[in-house]
Amino acid sequence: MRDKNNEPIAGCSMLLGCGSILMITMIISMIIALTALSGYMPEISARRFTDQEELSAYVISLIEDINSEIETLNLNYLQILINAAQIVILFLIFKLIYKRPLSQMGLSSQSWFKRLCLGITAGVIAISLYAIIAFLLGIAVFEPVDLRSLNWADMLTGLVFFISVGFYEEILSRGYFMTVLKTTRNKRLIIAIPAVIFGFMHLLNPSIGLLGIINIFLIGLASAYMFIKTGSLWMPIGYHISWNFFQGYIYGIQVSGLEQMSLMKYTATGSDLLTGGAFGAEGGLVCTAIILGLLAYIHFILKIKETPVWTLDSDLPFTP
Repeated sequence: MRDKNNEPIAGCSMLLGCGSILMITMIISMIIALTALSGYMPEISARRFTDQEELSAYVISLIEDINSEIETLNLNYLQILINAAQIVILFLIFKLIYKRPLSQMGLSSQSWFKRLCLGITAGVIAISLYAIIAFLLGIAVFEPVDLRSLNWADMLTGLVFFISVGFYEEILSRGYFMTVLKTTRNKRLIIAIPAVIFGFMHLLNPSIGLLGIINIFLIGLASAYMFIKTGSLWMPIGYHISWNFFQGYIYGIQVSGLEQMSLMKYTATGSDLLTGGAFGAEGGLVCTAIILGLLAYIHFILKIKETPVWTLDSDLPFTP
């Protein structure tokens, strides 16, 4: 569907992208479940069922065992696969609808490594600030762990997992959503709607509260500002990856309510309002202050010499 400017309607493009992502996720999940079920086929074939209803009831009774088998797999591997498939789908949808190069989603080759390293550095500094502030205020304890007990292969897998998360969530929330929303020609909507969706994407995370949702929304705004200021996705991608990885695997802090093995053992001893409690750093006021500081850094200090490839009003109109 197209608007009065003969451009694809942003809402339809967003629904198509989300629907395609959901579909590929369901397909991969179904393939995994059917693969696990195939191990029970000899047993099913050996049984004699009187009717289809009895067969269906028996297969349903196996669901708990199948779920247990799936849980024994490394779920990071599965999520990496799903994230990669979702990214490919987004690229295909963008090319199909807009027939434009991926550089117009913010994936420009201009100074990409410099922007990526800038984002990685910013993420490491930001989460390290949380750890330092929490330690100095006495609201958290960090203890070293026995390095011999760590599974370094799992840690490497965790890094790859957070790389896939950083790419997927930034390509979806900033690269795809913010780009297709350009057709609204409303800069506030282009920035705010993806940040709101980004916050809602974490609603099902364990132990999330109102402040956690607000902070993730603010992180979405900061990522959008990085995107706008640098004209590429590479800085927000780098920030996303290093913030998550150092938060979880280095400092041992829950990443949006999820725990990982880590180089340090983290214990929040202060108020949940400050530390975020079981949700992790992203659920507390210390994190809020750090994000606001990050926004101030992007606005007042970050200087970009090159003309941005991606801007809020570039590449318009989106017509065939």
